[in-house]
Amino acid sequence: MKGYLRLLIVVSVALIVIGVVTWRRTHRRPQPAQPQANASAIHLRIGYIPIVECAHLYVGINRKYFQEEGIHIELQPMKGGAVIIPALQTGDLDVGFANVVSLIATNSTLERDAPRALKALVGASYERPENLNHGLLVKTASAITIQDLVRNDIKIAVNTTRNIEDLMLRRFLRAKGVDDSRLNLLTMGFPDMLPALDRGDIDVASVVEPFIQPALRTGKYRLLANQYIEVSKETAVATYACTNKWLQEHPDAAARFSRAFMHANEFIKTNDVEAREIIGSFTRIRKEDLSIIGIPAFEFSVKPDSLRELSHEMLQFGFIKSEPDVAAMLHTP
Repeated sequence: MKGYLRLLIVVSVALIVIGVVTWRRTHRRPQPAQPQANASAIHLRIGYIPIVECAHLYVGINRKYFQEEGIHIELQPMKGGAVIIPALQTGDLDVGFANVVSLIATNSTLERDAPRALKALVGASYERPENLNHGLLVKTASAITIQDLVRNDIKIAVNTTRNIEDLMLRRFLRAKGVDDSRLNLLTMGFPDMLPALDRGDIDVASVVEPFIQPALRTGKYRLLANQYIEVSKETAVATYACTNKWLQEHPDAAARFSRAFMHANEFIKTNDVEAREIIGSFTRIRKEDLSIIGIPAFEFSVKPDSLRELSHEMLQFGFIKSEPDVAAMLHTP
C-alpha cells in the first residue's frame, strides 16, 4: 500500500511539473520570427553616374525587383566610363554603367575572348528625337556660336575625354564644317558643370539630363545645340557592362540581374509619372522639374549596327587603331 502511495505521489508531481512547463511555453511573450539567411543571396557592386540614364537601377531598387531576385545592390557613384571600366577590370566592380564608345575603345586593344574584355550585359540607352538627353549649354548672355568652339579661350566641359561625349561633339563640329582638332576640353562631373559655368570656369557644358531642361527653365542658360541628334537620328549611348571573366564566373548573377532589369524596363514604359518620381529620389531633380526632364530610350538588346557606326567613326577620329568585333561585345540574357 505504501509503495502504491509513493508511486502515486511521484506521478502526481511529474504531472504538475509537466503542466507548469507547458503553461510557461504556451504563455511566454511571443518573439518576432527571425528571417533565415538566403544562402543564394548575391551582392553586386555597381558603378554608375547619378543621372537620368541610370533610371533602371533606381526603379529596380525602389520596386524591389533586384531584391526579389536575391540581389543586394551596392551603388558606387562615379564620374564616367574612364574610371568605371578600369574598376571592372580590376574586380573592384561587378557591373558598371558605361558609354559604348569607352567599351569599344577598351575591346579594340584586347582579344575578343580575353578575360578583361567587356560585354554589354543588358541593352543600351539611345538618343532619339523624341528622347533627347544630351545638349551643349552656355549662359544666356553668352555670344558664343558653334564656330567659336575651337577658339583657344573657349573652355568646353565634358565628363571624360575619348568617350561618347567627346566623339559626338567632334562629329557634330565636323558636320558643321568646324575643325575639331583644336578643342579646349576640361573634364568634370555632370553635376559640377552648371556651377562651373556660373563661375566662368568654363564657357560651354556638354551635359545630360537631369541638368538640361531644369537649367533652361531658369532662364540663365541657353541651348547651343542638341549635338547628338544633329549628327544621327539614333545613337546608342550607354550600357551596363561586365568583363568576360566575371560573366563566365557568375552566370546566375547575370541572369538574375537581367531579369530584374527587364522588370524595371517594363515599369518605366508603363508608369511614366511614378518612374520620374523614383528617378527624382535618386538624383538632384527638384519635384517641379520631374515632368520636363528628357528620358532616354532604352532597348533591352543592343543593336550591332549602332555599335559599328560608332566604331567606324572612332577609327576616323583616331580614338582607336583598329575596330573590334562589336558582335562579340553583346551578351544575350
